[in-house]
Amino acid sequence: MGFRFSPLAAALCATLSLAACGEQTAASGGGPPGGGPGGPGGGQPAEVAYMALQAQTVPRVASLPGRVAPSATADVRPQAEGVIRRMNFREGAQVRAGDALFELESPRPRIAVETANTALSSAQASLAAAQASLGSNEAALLTAQAKYERSSNLYGRGFLSRADMDAASAGLASAQAAVNSGRANVESARAGISSARAGIETARVNIDYTTVRAPISGVIGKAAVNVGDLVTTNQTTALATIRQLDPVYVDLADTSANILRLREEIRAGRIGDYAGAEPKIRLTLETGTAYEHEGRVSLTDTVVSESTSTLTLRATVPNPEGLLLPGMYVRAAVELGSSSAVLAPQRAVMRNAAGEPIAYVVGADNKIESRTLKLNGAQGNDWIVMEGLKPEDKLVLDGFQKISPGAAVRPVPGSVNADGVVSQEIKG
Repeated sequence: MGFRFSPLAAALCATLSLAACGEQTAASGGGPPGGGPGGPGGGQPAEVAYMALQAQTVPRVASLPGRVAPSATADVRPQAEGVIRRMNFREGAQVRAGDALFELESPRPRIAVETANTALSSAQASLAAAQASLGSNEAALLTAQAKYERSSNLYGRGFLSRADMDAASAGLASAQAAVNSGRANVESARAGISSARAGIETARVNIDYTTVRAPISGVIGKAAVNVGDLVTTNQTTALATIRQLDPVYVDLADTSANILRLREEIRAGRIGDYAGAEPKIRLTLETGTAYEHEGRVSLTDTVVSESTSTLTLRATVPNPEGLLLPGMYVRAAVELGSSSAVLAPQRAVMRNAAGEPIAYVVGADNKIESRTLKLNGAQGNDWIVMEGLKPEDKLVLDGFQKISPGAAVRPVPGSVNADGVVSQEIKG
């Protein structure tokens, strides 16, 4: 029995026949038009855009985590015992050094003032009496002195008995003793007055202590006591805490290994214009917003933490708006100076299987070379390359899917704009 083919089956057979012919031609060494060594499938060398690299001076910046801390902290403590009668501040407000914060009701200093005033009055009266007595004694001394001199003259001429002469001598000695005693009484009364005045001054100081004042300027926190509470001079609880928040400190942490590497680079001359005493810093807040004001590193700790192997750096940062609060987390970009490096567009840098950054360059005879890079952060849309690329290298910018190490290419000068788009230079 014969077979009849439909028109659709005939067309399918013709298509299969043509495909078989094509496979046979490819197997016999044929290729697409323009095929040749160096390109995919043996075609012409792939065309790639490249840019010639140049050495540039770039800033060296270290990104470190940090915590905000107040530049000064003072606990407000009582220096007298008493009951809190009044609180003269608003919690969370700005206070100035010397402002009256708490007023205490304490009767003891006032009683001490009254007692000292009474003692002063008594000492002043004693002084007046001693001075009057001393004046009388001094007058008696003058009389006794004159009588002694007359008696001595008469006794020498034989007109006065020995008994009368002895009486005149005794009278002079008694008058002199009375004067000395009077002078001692005057000095004692004066000492009593000085003591009373010192007592008054001490009592007045104690009265001043019943007004608790701010030791420093800053922002006062929540009060730990209330009106009516009894406070003492030896209590452990502070009445409140004042923190200075302009400027603030930012405590940064970096590993000791990074510090050592930095010092080695400084000694080797790879970092120039290094402001070692006070490097500048820029902060980034937790929201990712750049902080407006610039700070400076003001302290480097001299002890490495045994548990974390980190070294603490302290920066001083202006905080006029009060945006930075104690305990807040920030990231700081610390300017360590500048160094000569090569900038490579980020689109031209890839990662290998080991996760290392690599780039392709056009080498001798227009063949592709792969370079493993050492990066040190970014500047704009470029990576800062410390090792792996050098000036005058021809960095490949595109066509990565068409090339591999050792492949021949046809390089064309190009450039990358701010959006990462590659454009080739057209030569007329």
